[in-house]
Amino acid sequence: MISVIIPCYNAEKTIERTLRSLLEGQYQDLEVLISDDASSDGTRQICAALQDPRIRILASPENGGVSHARNLALKEARGEYVSFLDADDSVTPDYLESLAASAYENQADWVLGGFSVVDGNDPTCVILESPLLFDEDCVFRGEALRALFPAKIFYNGGRTTAACVWGGLLKRSLIEENALRFDESLRYGEDMLFNLRFSAFCRSFAYVSKRLYRYHQYGGGSTDALFKRYTLASFIRLSEAIELSRQESGIPLLPEESNYICSQTFGFLNQNAFLAPPEARRAFLREFDAAYWASRPLAGLWQQMKRSDIAGAVQKFRFTLIKNRRYRALQLFQRLIRLVKK
Repeated sequence: MISVIIPCYNAEKTIERTLRSLLEGQYQDLEVLISDDASSDGTRQICAALQDPRIRILASPENGGVSHARNLALKEARGEYVSFLDADDSVTPDYLESLAASAYENQADWVLGGFSVVDGNDPTCVILESPLLFDEDCVFRGEALRALFPAKIFYNGGRTTAACVWGGLLKRSLIEENALRFDESLRYGEDMLFNLRFSAFCRSFAYVSKRLYRYHQYGGGSTDALFKRYTLASFIRLSEAIELSRQESGIPLLPEESNYICSQTFGFLNQNAFLAPPEARRAFLREFDAAYWASRPLAGLWQQMKRSDIAGAVQKFRFTLIKNRRYRALQLFQRLIRLVKK
């Protein structure tokens, strides 16, 4: 049996579509754990109205965030594998069937498939077929697996990474044996951190080269919005947690991690400093200097990071400017790039 965990908060507009895409699929040996994070709308009523015995509704008395909701469901899960699905996304009819076939055939601890970005209101309208992690079905064990993770969680040369918990299957016994849970103090990147920790104990990984998960995009969303949505403190907290996880696992600093930290730092600087009015920009940069470089894990990480490990000439130059705190030069460089693109 597979336990599908769906964290919900005020999802009455999308939850029925999400559930029907799953329940009407080819694979039927499943339980669906609706982890309702204190919704104030009709989410629970809609789920109950489906009257499907495979659905279990777990109601939290107060809103604790997506990590809290997922952790609540992990305590109640009974399946051999766990799959995470967001309450505003959907899956193809062969989603669980394809993943389960690979999991059992290959005795895999972790199975992952591809995904498509679709219109939020119309799953048949594909906006982007996200580049697959690998071009064909494959399995990794032993040294090949160790070479694969955690590198592909951070960076994959323009292809999809393995940073999200949705879209795959995770062996539940491995989660429980190692007391793995989502970090409820994080406001974003909690799924990346969970996968990093899981990958340290994973013994076998299988990939299904089919786009089985549908990520619903609303309002023409952009990745730039990510950096507007979260605070500097949230960004620092995630970066510190990633670095701590690496130190605990004893894995040397990877070029992929350096690329990730550099790109995320630049993205955060770009959206919070370069596009703001001058007064707000200067205030943010003062806050950034005081908080970011005061973080001992981050300051130490940047001392270890090598320019030669950063991919791409533009990214190398940004890396040098950030490391030397040349924010004004970085701003001018970014404006030049935008002018060239126009």
